[in-house]
Amino acid sequence: MHTLSIVGGGRWAKIIQRVANNMRIQTQFYSRNPEVATVAQLEDLRSDYCWIANQPDDHFESAVQCLALDKHVLVEKPMVRSSLQHDKLVKLAKKQNKNLIVGLELEYSNTINDIASQVENPKKIEIVWTSKNNTQRHGEQYVSDPTISVFEDITPHVLTVLRKIVKSEIAVLKQIVQQDSAIEYTMQFGEALVTVKLQRDTTNTRTITVDGVEYDFSTDDGKSLDRQLEAFYRCLLYTSPSPRDS
Repeated sequence: MHTLSIVGGGRWAKIIQRVANNMRIQTQFYSRNPEVATVAQLEDLRSDYCWIANQPDDHFESAVQCLALDKHVLVEKPMVRSSLQHDKLVKLAKKQNKNLIVGLELEYSNTINDIASQVENPKKIEIVWTSKNNTQRHGEQYVSDPTISVFEDITPHVLTVLRKIVKSEIAVLKQIVQQDSAIEYTMQFGEALVTVKLQRDTTNTRTITVDGVEYDFSTDDGKSLDRQLEAFYRCLLYTSPSPRDS
């Protein structure tokens, strides 16, 4: 049976464990959470495949350690806190010849894929994303992370949605306005002019308006996370399984 190492012990790490166990994949934790059964040192993780889901400030150091230990690494968003950290990780992964992946759940959203199939050559887009705090998500209690801004927290999702809708990878940030728990910014994404409005600690709203037509993506079939995790697990664990994981 395969084993997945999970670095972290909070809400998201527990969700990863649940999905992995449903796929009959064993899990092993390295965590500072006293409520989680954990190995003593990160070096004690026996799997060649590590999923990093600890605090964002610890992502970079944990990824460096795992790559240095010759492990394939998936890091939850935000992957790092600076472009310098990003470049160092990419360089190290190439040197070690290991996979380095960032977790983006909305890549596997049926709702987003359906919207994308209805849109062609968009010119003007507005995304509104507001989040309710202290609520149930994926079977665990969600509380917004005070260690990262709403920009860092949600923008990776926004970029995923835009890549699907616009079918481009080129983004240029034009203007940004910050207000307490809210932020608004504009950018050129491919051929589309995009306005993004993000806010925490309010109602749950997720809409995207494309050339005057509004689409609601606040709900999905509830399986996007499972599809994301399954795809990553199968990519990492079954493409070239290690003898140590068998």
